[in-house]
Amino acid sequence: MKNSRIVVVDDERIVAKNIQVKLEAFGFVVPGIASSSEEALELVTRERPDLVLMDIVLRGKEDGIETARRIHEQVDVPIVYLTAYSDSQTLERAKETGPYGYMLKPFKEKDLRVTVEMALYKHQMERRLKEHEQWLNTTLESIGDGVIATDVTGTIKFMNPSAEALTGWNRRDVLGKDLRDVYTTVSPETRERLPDPVSTVLLEGREVALSNHTMVRSRTGHETPILQSGTPIKDSRGNIFGVVLAFRDMSEHHRAMDALRRSEDRYKTLFQTNPQPMWVFDKETLAFLAVNPAAVHSYGYTVEEFRSMTLKDIRPAEDTDALIEDLQSGGETRRIWRHKKKDGTLIDVEVWAHDLMLENHEARVALVIDVSERVKAVAAIRESEARYRDVVDTARDAIFTMSRDAVITSLNPAFERLTGFPREQWIGRSFTNLLHADDLPLAVKQFGQTIRGIHSPVFELRVHTKSGDYITGEFVIAPRMSEGKVTGILGVARDITDRRKLEEHLRESQKLDSVGTLAGGIAHDFNNILGIILGYSTLMQSAGNDPTTVSSGVDAISKAVHRGAGVVKQLLTFARKSTVQVEAVNINKVVTEIVALLKETFPRSIVFNLDLMEHPPQIMGDQNQLDQTLLNLSLNARDAMPGGGSLSFSTRLVSSEVVSRRIAGPLAGDYIRISVSDTGTGMDEETRAHVFEPFFTTKGPNAGTGLGLSVVYGVVRNHHGFVEVESKVGEGSTFHIYLPVHQGGDALARAGEDVNESMWVGSETILLIEDEIALLELLQGFIEEKGYKVISATTGLDGLALYEKHHDEIALVVTDVGLPGLSGWKLYEKMQEIDPAVKVIFASGYLDPSESSARLTPGLTQTIEKPYHHVEVLKKIRALLDAEPIKNDE
Repeated sequence: MKNSRIVVVDDERIVAKNIQVKLEAFGFVVPGIASSSEEALELVTRERPDLVLMDIVLRGKEDGIETARRIHEQVDVPIVYLTAYSDSQTLERAKETGPYGYMLKPFKEKDLRVTVEMALYKHQMERRLKEHEQWLNTTLESIGDGVIATDVTGTIKFMNPSAEALTGWNRRDVLGKDLRDVYTTVSPETRERLPDPVSTVLLEGREVALSNHTMVRSRTGHETPILQSGTPIKDSRGNIFGVVLAFRDMSEHHRAMDALRRSEDRYKTLFQTNPQPMWVFDKETLAFLAVNPAAVHSYGYTVEEFRSMTLKDIRPAEDTDALIEDLQSGGETRRIWRHKKKDGTLIDVEVWAHDLMLENHEARVALVIDVSERVKAVAAIRESEARYRDVVDTARDAIFTMSRDAVITSLNPAFERLTGFPREQWIGRSFTNLLHADDLPLAVKQFGQTIRGIHSPVFELRVHTKSGDYITGEFVIAPRMSEGKVTGILGVARDITDRRKLEEHLRESQKLDSVGTLAGGIAHDFNNILGIILGYSTLMQSAGNDPTTVSSGVDAISKAVHRGAGVVKQLLTFARKSTVQVEAVNINKVVTEIVALLKETFPRSIVFNLDLMEHPPQIMGDQNQLDQTLLNLSLNARDAMPGGGSLSFSTRLVSSEVVSRRIAGPLAGDYIRISVSDTGTGMDEETRAHVFEPFFTTKGPNAGTGLGLSVVYGVVRNHHGFVEVESKVGEGSTFHIYLPVHQGGDALARAGEDVNESMWVGSETILLIEDEIALLELLQGFIEEKGYKVISATTGLDGLALYEKHHDEIALVVTDVGLPGLSGWKLYEKMQEIDPAVKVIFASGYLDPSESSARLTPGLTQTIEKPYHHVEVLKKIRALLDAEPIKNDE
């Protein structure tokens, strides 16, 4: 319970200050510390903290226990005692003050935090319970009816003042007594004691309107006519654990009825002027003998029509048997019935009736109150609750509620199916204990926003299962409100584990489909490259010493090699499962490279247009994912132009104000907009509305997965950007991608910057290991040219032998990964046994992302891709030599 305010009292201020520092590190607030009883009383009275940590032993007139006693007289605040010893006499004194915990000095930080959290939580729960009990007691004590509550054995647990007045017992004297010793009901005719009401209610197992022709006999023998009912008290499982008796003093009612019977004139006046319908009917024939104006007005019949009718005429036919049974019971009754008006409308009414003699007829007089709205409301509530419970209990998704402190308060059956845990095991526990540790920051953020009333979007969390695995849950949460305040959280979690696996599989399939599409063009491109190299090599051999021919040939071969390396890099990017690498990206460079690749692979009938801004600011992103995004858009554009057309790319810098007029949502400064346009078939509005949905495709069977634009949407959103599409049938389509500009500065990502090779000279000794002799000699030549001393080997075992012999003088190792006998990775492990701080550059035509990331250590290792470019090699050698290894804190 962070931000809780805690006062520390300890006569050793150094100890108190140390505790303060620890508490503040946990997120608590310490408004002050005190070292004496007087300081503590003044500080607690002024600050009103949530908790006091009190040293039992204080210097001065009063120790910590007496100080705590005085604090409790003024402020309701929990106290945790701190003590360096725990003799039994002191502990017995301390118990009398009701402490919320003890801590024996010295204590660990974890114990301090746990003790403080538990004390705060316990006090909060006790306060809530006390408030609830106070509210309940106030309600029960303020009502006019007598109320007595018992357990299933009939032992009295509660009695309100009205019950005291009617029974003549003081509730302090009856708590714990048997109900039969206190609550005596007798028949008004025979004065015989009536059956035990608790047994009647327990036997029925429901609310029972007990015999209402009843007198309650007080402790002094006074008898009072009452109207009584009993209701079982049930727990959440429906088990009965007590009974509530409610009884009302009917003395005034009986006096009124007696007066009515004694005075016919007065009775008629009351009868005629009562605002509620009243009538008198013959008990034998059920014929109406008299009706008041309110009955005429309410039911729509005239007095003459009523006098020609019987009670059965205003009752539904199916209620006749119940009516006869009710009349046979006689006495005073109160029942809810259905009545039928003249227009056929059925209403629910509460009827109060009793016997009387009228003109020598055994009759009954009835007072009728229309309770239709109340009955409908109760039925609607019951129906709503039942419908809600059916929905919750049968839902496939887990539905849960939490308190403001993320404590689970309810779970539906789907939770057990998804996690394997019984629901009862998690009720009352923190929801965060179910989550993957890496997902806790996101969960805390989303739950916290919801508690503060901030709308939370759909998000995903990994949830622990009983088997020890995790499932991926898609969460939707909303605040639970009560009297305008947020009291907790209602949430729904859907298991999307299989969906995520399927999407990942389809992404890989779609990526491989893209590579297959490019394969033909890449093969053509490589044949062209090899043709250039072979042709110029032949030309140079026959040219002799002609410098012009040789220079031209070298330049052409160099360009062809770089072109081939670029094609290989693109192929590996699209074909492998590469890791996300966020870095500063020049978006113009990304567009230019992808267009160069597309020109080699797309049909010649497609014309490419570039309109790129000058010196674009950097964005932060993963170039592999951005390449895949532009490729997916381009492949869709190609398929939309089977007869050829124009494919255009443009980049622009747009402000957040411009973006906000097109896209709703929070924005992050300026954006770079990348637009990809085609002159293809276009889309109608319905297709455009679904274009980013997974698996949605307008292509025929086996012509596409429908995942390409879904990948585009996901990549852009992962880069905190937006994507929109404009299209008309027959006029082509334009996709606009908005990516936020890197806020770290205005540095430009430019290709082809001037290189100052003088920066990369050195005199250190380098061990060079390469199994290709030509490459080995090439590398050794331009490294030695910069002043370095080179020791070389062609196998891993030879390289290891040289390192064992010369490791004291070798400053850096450059090794190929794919060496015969002993690979570069294994060689590195062997060299680490000799010198853990050995610095190594790994070279390869293809580096597996998962393996290379596990091997790389900042300041000690680096990688470089083949074919070698002397500038990159020299640059990385110098950078690694000058780098300081990053220490591992573990």
